[in-house]
Amino acid sequence: MKASLDVREYSGRVGTATGIRVRLSPKRPPEGYYVSAIIDVLSGPPGPPPAILTGVPVSDVTPRVPGDYRLRVVVSLIAKSSCGGVKSATLLERVVTLRVR
Repeated sequence: MKASLDVREYSGRVGTATGIRVRLSPKRPPEGYYVSAIIDVLSGPPGPPPAILTGVPVSDVTPRVPGDYRLRVVVSLIAKSSCGGVKSATLLERVVTLRVR
């Protein structure tokens, strides 16, 4: 399974969600697996951090102040066994820029 992003630089507006879309190939994970996305703010302007609602295929980032944000996007393939164990494999790890005006 592979994951990719459409772009590495996004434009946004304060108070409006910007969608970061992940493309999966194939589009669905194998039986018994699921895909997880995590977005971390690496740097941004002073003030409150953006609200982040992760999801696959789209995660929403809603900035609260204008400026440039560097975000790390990590997409993982997860398998959870019936015994409570978890296996994961990183499909994608990228740094993207969100420019908010």
